[in-house]
Amino acid sequence: MPFNPYLHRYVDDESLPLPYGSFYCEDDYLDSHLFMDGENLRLRKNLDFFTHTFYEY
Repeated sequence: MPFNPYLHRYVDDESLPLPYGSFYCEDDYLDSHLFMDGENLRLRKNLDFFTHTFYEY
């Protein structure tokens, strides 16, 4: 299934290879918001780290 931001923006499913995620699809999404999203996810899920990758279409 292709990425649909209305359905796939947030992932919280432990059955998936990457069980948690917060995805964005706008080039002008602010870095400060990106890092706040990542830190929020890290703290809520008690994760040791988070990974950020950028994929350009």
